[in-house]
Formats: sequence, structure tokens, C-alpha cells
Amino acid sequence: MLPTGIGVRTSASLAQENSGTVNVDGSGIGLAFQTTTGDQIENDLDMSQSSGLVVNLNGTGGTGILANTRDGATVKSGASVNINKADGGSALVVNNFAKRGDPERKSDFIINDCCSGTGGEGK
Repeated sequence: MLPTGIGVRTSASLAQENSGTVNVDGSGIGLAFQTTTGDQIENDLDMSQSSGLVVNLNGTGGTGILANTRDGATVKSGASVNINKADGGSALVVNNFAKRGDPERKSDFIINDCCSGTGGEGK
């Protein structure tokens, strides 16, 4: 089933470096990497230099970034996701068995959780 309320949906990776702000109100998705029918994509995703890209989850049950990738795909993100409610949802959802490009390096993905008092870099 294809989710509703997607800010940006693409079946290709964005450029390595991106900037801008995507606001998600309610249970929508900020960035969805999937086909038009909601199926998995075949390519790797590399937005590793996208520190200027911010997704704000302002509602309940949203998703910052959804990567519906094939098994073995590499997913890299330098984007930030701000979860602005206690029940705001998931910062990053990766379907299937994706891998990081460099297993020795922590992800540049930053999760800012307003309500639990925690946050930090993904691993």
C-alpha cells in the first residue's frame, strides 16, 4: 500500500549534497525512496554530504526518511531529522537488508528527539 502525504518521492538517489527543509505534519513521509507503486528501488542511496537537508516531524506517526531498497543496497544520509513530538514517529526507516558504505564509520545521520531527552548520531 502506497503511503499518503509524501513530501518528496523518488526512485533515484538525490545528489550527494542537498539542502532545504521538509516539514511533515501528521503521519506523512518527508523523503520516500521507492517506486510510484511503493515497491523497492534497485539503486544505492548516497546523500552523505546533505548536512543542509532537514526534515521536521511536527505531527504524530510520521517518517522522516523511508528507504525502500533492494537487499544489499547501500544507504548513506547526512540529513537531519527533528522529531518534535513524543509520538512523532520514525526518523529513518530502511526496508530490506541495506548496508552502510563504510562499516568502520558511524553514519552522519543526526536524530534530534525533542521529547525523550536523547538524540545523537546514528550507528
